[in-house]
Amino acid sequence: MSEKRNSLNKIKKLKEAYQQISREDIDKIEAILPEEGGEDKLLAELEDIVLGNGLILSSLQIEKKGAEPINKSIINNFSGEIGKIKIGMDIVGTDYVGLKNFLTVIEKNLRLIDIIKIGFSPAENKTSIEAYSYYLIKK
Repeated sequence: MSEKRNSLNKIKKLKEAYQQISREDIDKIEAILPEEGGEDKLLAELEDIVLGNGLILSSLQIEKKGAEPINKSIINNFSGEIGKIKIGMDIVGTDYVGLKNFLTVIEKNLRLIDIIKIGFSPAENKTSIEAYSYYLIKK
């Protein structure tokens, strides 16, 4: 009987803790790891970041990769699945400062984006970027 009471108390504490989370904080978490990809929003965000830095987006491709294995030692008690989106971008008009500013904005962006490859040609003012973004898969 005391096990059930302890479980009930834990559930009540979790519920209280959850109710204390502000809507603003929930929105931030959803921006970092949105549900079901949000590819349209991701495309718009990337285009805004490129244009906001005075650069030109010559091509942008995204490919939804599906579920990825999760390292359980990093995320304890996580029962969901994480999906991955591969991003390919070609940007023109980039010099060293423009590229540095662009990467700084990507780094500070709320949505989690891992840049895995950068090809920079200063002579042509051109940059190619490969990256991954992630999303929470609904069950």
